Amino acid sequence: MNDKITLAMDLFQEDRLVSMAFYCNVHGIKEGYMFIQMGSELPENAIWKGLLAVLTRLASQYCNRTILMAFSPIYLQLGDGRTKDHVLRILHSFKASQHISFFEYQGNLDKVNKLGLEDNHPINVLRGYTISEYETRLIGFKSNKKKKFEVSPIYYEGVFMPATGACLDLEATSTVIQYARVIEYGVVKFTDGQITDKLQSFVNPNMKIPKAVRELTGITQRDVDRAPRSYDAIKALVYYLKDCRYLIGHNILYDFSLIDTFCQRFRLPRLNVELICTKRLAKKSNLIVKDYRMETLLKLYDIHNERPHRALPDATANFYLMKKMFTESFLVS
Repeated sequence: MNDKITLAMDLFQEDRLVSMAFYCNVHGIKEGYMFIQMGSELPENAIWKGLLAVLTRLASQYCNRTILMAFSPIYLQLGDGRTKDHVLRILHSFKASQHISFFEYQGNLDKVNKLGLEDNHPINVLRGYTISEYETRLIGFKSNKKKKFEVSPIYYEGVFMPATGACLDLEATSTVIQYARVIEYGVVKFTDGQITDKLQSFVNPNMKIPKAVRELTGITQRDVDRAPRSYDAIKALVYYLKDCRYLIGHNILYDFSLIDTFCQRFRLPRLNVELICTKRLAKKSNLIVKDYRMETLLKLYDIHNERPHRALPDATANFYLMKKMFTESFLVS
């Protein structure tokens, strides 16, 4: 391991202010943490400026080593431009580079970020913390006992279909909440069993859409590049749902968690809703099916989805699925 460098990194954003925390271990020589405050820089630009500041220092002395990068490869898909090109050239100057698991470093990076924010360092100035300094500071550092982005879902347990509500579906870049970026949402509002309104929007995730997602959804890079950015799009969605009491979807916990985490991160009003998951309803109804996938349930009830894996068609089909399940299936209380 003495010919390697471990570099872990995470990106943080709160109230549109971006910061980054790093862990660096030049094996056999030195080890520590770093923090940099990026101000109101766009995340897709900030990540490359932060990496440039760190990698420039490392490459000047240790380019004969292999660099182990402990952060999600999805970060390398963000943004474009000269700074990104410069960073990629520096990475290629090392003996070799490879990705390793990020999760063992995540908790400490979150604490380093909190320490850096508390110290209120100047913008774009890289601040280092030795291991001993970091551990000493943690003793007196008052961290929140409650997780910052704790999601506490409440499920609707009634046996009758609610009089009003909204069916929501999101298309996103990942199934993992931490890394997922919304690229499209679709909402169907209903009253007394009838659709009353619909809303659809693409969302600009400030990154390239993974090929697998493009192929599954048919959503193109051009679709999202012309769309509202995440903050504005999700803010509009939250406002649209502000009076909604019941939120319905297939695996709705994922959609709700993604929106709720975003609301907490950007201090938007959180949705005060009860969740109805059509997958849970299917299990509760003791349906005899091979699986509880949405397409299986739609086929069972002879419901047509005009365009699967697109937000508004999925939300619309899920409304009719929920309606069928409440009116034609026996829900075990």
